[in-house]
Amino acid sequence: LSRDPALLDTIGSGTDIHDATAGLIYGPGFTAEQRTIAKRATFGAIYGGGARALAAQTGASEDAAREVISRWRNAYPGVAAYGRRMAELAEITTASGRRIPADPGRPYASANYAIQSTARDLLVAAIYTLVTQHKVGGLWLFVHDEIIVQAPERDAERVRGLLQQAMTGTFRGVPVLAEATILGPTWGRLDTPAGPSSERRPRAGQEPSPAHEQHGG
Repeated sequence: LSRDPALLDTIGSGTDIHDATAGLIYGPGFTAEQRTIAKRATFGAIYGGGARALAAQTGASEDAAREVISRWRNAYPGVAAYGRRMAELAEITTASGRRIPADPGRPYASANYAIQSTARDLLVAAIYTLVTQHKVGGLWLFVHDEIIVQAPERDAERVRGLLQQAMTGTFRGVPVLAEATILGPTWGRLDTPAGPSSERRPRAGQEPSPAHEQHGG
């Protein structure tokens, strides 16, 4: 949405965006703690959070948080400029043409409206493709940018492939990547690490096999 060149390059490179951001802010030798701070700064900077919120979330001092946010804005100036432009609008028009009234008391949230609403539209478009073109039913649960589908065990691998295909695409030339994982008999925890669902482990007792999709980007 912002067309920030540095952010476009980061996403296009296929590297982990939070690793790349931490590298831009701290240099190549960043620590796991610094990566967490950089990740929080990304969401805070995009969605209107300030130094106080970042400090509360990460345990950093407000001065350190303020410095990180400043470095983030210097790393992605196009995103910061996009947020300022959106804050001046009385009405936000999403990429799909939906119109959302701005909140005069929270102008910093206007960019959030545009970003989250666009992500929602992309998710719904993927669901529509999954159901109408791939003829996949059994939609079970939606978790933010993820879809959980229930299918017979014998059909789980085919559904997994179709789910990943429907959820993968591009938006204005930017790749939107997805990975699908077969969770097992129930939606729970996987026994072994497997991609974005590595913290889940299956529970026994049901025959249908949920296939889980994380919608990247």
